[in-house]
Amino acid sequence: MAVRPMHDIHPSVFVVIPVFNRIAFTKECLNCLRIQSYGPLCLIVVDGGSTDGTSEYIRQHFPDVVILQGEEELWWGGAMQLGIEYCLQRSRNENDMLLMMNNDTLIERNYVETLVRVSQKQKAAVGGLIIDSRDPSRILD
Repeated sequence: MAVRPMHDIHPSVFVVIPVFNRIAFTKECLNCLRIQSYGPLCLIVVDGGSTDGTSEYIRQHFPDVVILQGEEELWWGGAMQLGIEYCLQRSRNENDMLLMMNNDTLIERNYVETLVRVSQKQKAAVGGLIIDSRDPSRILD
């Protein structure tokens, strides 16, 4: 069997999103991910103890999203660790990728496709710009 060049490989992208309440933000973020031009995506929400019905809402409206529940408040770092461990256990391809997102992040339809393409071309980890929502011309990070 011939080995395919790196640019021909279609890796899975595991998306880890830590949440703690703020269900409205999480809905919008998941809707952005639902319409991505790239697949396969594995969406993982790590709920660090939400009390606003976040997990129940996701189970009902986004049944393909994996929900990991923390046994205590996880904060961002603990939630991300739990999510990354989950991804590492399930990844079956050395070219699979991880996208770490906050639940208040909104992305364009081709965002994941662009990240994968650039990462494969540059053979490097890549990330997006963080801009000020009130002034999109202002780059924050």
